[in-house]
Amino acid sequence: MSILQTIEQDFKTALKEKLVLPLSVLRMLKSAIKNQAINDRIPEAEMTESAILAVIRRELKKRQDSITSFESGNRPELAAAELAEAQILEKYLPAQMSAEAVEKIVDEVIASGLTNFGQIMKEVMQKTQGQADGQTVQTLVKSKIS
Repeated sequence: MSILQTIEQDFKTALKEKLVLPLSVLRMLKSAIKNQAINDRIPEAEMTESAILAVIRRELKKRQDSITSFESGNRPELAAAELAEAQILEKYLPAQMSAEAVEKIVDEVIASGLTNFGQIMKEVMQKTQGQADGQTVQTLVKSKIS
């Protein structure tokens, strides 16, 4: 079953069971996917899995940024709401790589002779195929090349 079908099925389940939070998050996610399809000028059903995952990651990043902002603004109730939304979105992403696995990939890329930060980041992100957080990769790369 594709990610899009899973989202649609979970949306219908949340609608039937009157689950307010999952319903609103899935409604937002479906809207974001539809908007991306419109921007790409393709039918929603023809979107690739990687394009859908990119939309989910983008929405998750928005939630994570909001959590950070709310916590720094001393608004724990709003941070908790964003955290709950982020947890729902994370269900649709593939499992993240461990820090050790990412570090091994960073070491391999640096050993291959690349020295430019941007080139190393690009290569590592391609090798992790979206299974590693960009912030984690950035931190590892900076610590290794400095």
